[in-house]
Amino acid sequence: GADYGMRRRTVLQAAALAPLVMKLMPAKAAELTPVKCIIPIPTFDESFAPFAVAKYMGYFKEEGFDVTFVTVRGSNEAAMQISTGSADVAAASPVDEVIGLQPGKDLDVKYFYDLYYRNIWSISVPEASTIQALPELKGKKLGLIGMGSAGVAFGRA
Repeated sequence: GADYGMRRRTVLQAAALAPLVMKLMPAKAAELTPVKCIIPIPTFDESFAPFAVAKYMGYFKEEGFDVTFVTVRGSNEAAMQISTGSADVAAASPVDEVIGLQPGKDLDVKYFYDLYYRNIWSISVPEASTIQALPELKGKKLGLIGMGSAGVAFGRA
């Protein structure tokens, strides 16, 4: 009788309040997978801003990742870090993947995404230079940001 009705009402009230109580309880911190991401430039700059913004906005955490960015002196160094297992992912040039596919090379790298929508390298000379066409560069020395840059392989090609 009355005892059953009271228990039933208590159970229904508890069931109705459960979602609210659960929402107010502090959520247990989700386990995040650590990811070491290599950025192939000596100083993090605006060219990799989308990575920094994604971390700042919490997008990586929403997907379950705790991302740490490490800068290096170019794509060649980034590819070596990946190949040796020192990092999980890198924003490296596809040149390193092509080099790694050559016979006798054991560069354990998988290239899966093109970060840039066009070629990022260029050759330029001062406006007043006597060199005005690509063939005129034959035998000349070219400058690079660093010997660890994928621009080395690009320039040799």
